[in-house]
Amino acid sequence: VDMRSTYRKVMVAGSLVAAFGTALIGWLAVWRGIRPLADVVQAASRITAHRLTERVDVPPTAAREIQELGDAFNRMIDRLEEAFTRLTRFSADLAH
Repeated sequence: VDMRSTYRKVMVAGSLVAAFGTALIGWLAVWRGIRPLADVVQAASRITAHRLTERVDVPPTAAREIQELGDAFNRMIDRLEEAFTRLTRFSADLAH
């Protein structure tokens, strides 16, 4: 009976350690995967009509989908910056 009790305690303790370890590894994996996405959101919030030179810098270690999102976002900002430049030139030409 004493051996069964010891075995049960070891199994319960081992299961708890394994569950905690799995949860920790899962949390780290999710955090590492989401961090580049949070950086994209932060960069996007810094971009205004007066700060169109800002770009999203996605690390090469980020997931391919997040890299594609960053690239697409940067191309969109390039188009907006070009449109604002043309609009500014047009307005200046009209003023003369």
